[in-house]
Order: sequence, then structure tokens, then C-alpha cells
Amino acid sequence: MLQITWGDDALKHLKFLILFAIVGFSTPAFSQGFGDMSATELIRSLRARIVDIKETESILSQNTKAAAINREEAQGLRADDASLETRSNTYDREVASHNSQVNAYNTQCLGSKLPEDQYTGCLSLKQNLDLQKSRLDAEGDRLEQEHGAYNSKVRNLNSREQSRAEAAAQLLSKYERLDGDIRQIQLRLYDIAVAQDQNGFAEEIRQCTKRDSLDAVYICMSNAFSG
Repeated sequence: MLQITWGDDALKHLKFLILFAIVGFSTPAFSQGFGDMSATELIRSLRARIVDIKETESILSQNTKAAAINREEAQGLRADDASLETRSNTYDREVASHNSQVNAYNTQCLGSKLPEDQYTGCLSLKQNLDLQKSRLDAEGDRLEQEHGAYNSKVRNLNSREQSRAEAAAQLLSKYERLDGDIRQIQLRLYDIAVAQDQNGFAEEIRQCTKRDSLDAVYICMSNAFSG
């Protein structure tokens, strides 16, 4: 039977909040042209990326739920696999026993004229063998159908899980890019604050980065630079 495959799941390491405290650093090389942006443009870019990263988090959360559903389905399929294997092994043993009995019947009952009592016994044995064969044929058909249904379910699950894992990898790559952008924007805003430092403005911006959510960081920085 087909085997269940599983995509790499990096979701367990997902970060849902990107914050840092500025304690002294060298200015990094900025991507996306952040180094040439004004504070107003940076604040606008910060907001856009916060919206984007929250949407990405939401989709990743749905992806995580899909992974849990797939795992639950996989557990059920593994139980089905074990049951089918047990039944198939039993079926194989019963077929081997039936074939052995048929060989014995052929040896004892065919090829010569039999006494009446032996003929009656052979007739009864043949009737039993015919019943066995009918039952085994029916069980063989059932097992074949159930194996086919199982394999179809496994193919479907493997396909869905592969698609989910690929989507998760793409989403995590996007998340990490947005994470890096948000960090660089905050650093660039701090650089601007340092360059025009007066009345503790740089410290105010540093404190903004310590807020407990990205929305709070944005509001704090937006208010600071518009004040």
C-alpha cells in the first residue's frame, strides 16, 4: 500500500511579535531603499508592512490548523493500514489452507471410482470447499476495494500535505522578509532620531520599539515623528 509522506513543518518556530530594544549598534545596509526614505515615508512603510505581516500570520495560523487536520487524518489512515494488513495476512493464511485442502481433495477424491461412503465424504468435502472459496473470493474482493480506497485517500492526503508544506515555506519566507524590513525601518527611524536628537528624542524612539505589539510600536513612532 502507499505510504503517508509528511512535509517539513517549520510553523512551530513562528514568531508572532517582532520587537527589539536598541542599545547601541552600527547602522546596517538597508534594503528596499529605506536609507533614502524620509521619516514620513518610513512610518508609512512601517504601517504597510505591519498590516502585511499580520495578514501573513493569519494565513500561517490557518496553515497550522490544516497541518493538525492532516495529522489527525494520517493517524486514522495508519489505523486503517494496520487493520487492512491484519486482515490481509489472515486472508493469505486462509487461502493457503484452502489450497492445501483442495490438493488433499484432488488426491483423495479424483482419478478413480470411490466406495459409496468415501464418495459421500468427498461430496461433503467439496461442498465445504466451494463454500470456503465463495467466502474467500468475497473477502478478497472486499480487501481489494478497501486497499484501493485506502491508497486513494493516501494519495489525496499526500498531495494536500505537500501543497500545505510548500505554502508554509513560502509564507515563512515572506514573514522573515517582512520581519527584516520592520526591523530595518525601526533602526532607520532611530538613526534619524539620533541625527536630530533634542530633548531626548532618540530615547523616546528607543522606548517606542519596546512597546508590546507592532501596532503600538507604529502608533508610538507615528506620534513621535508627527509631534
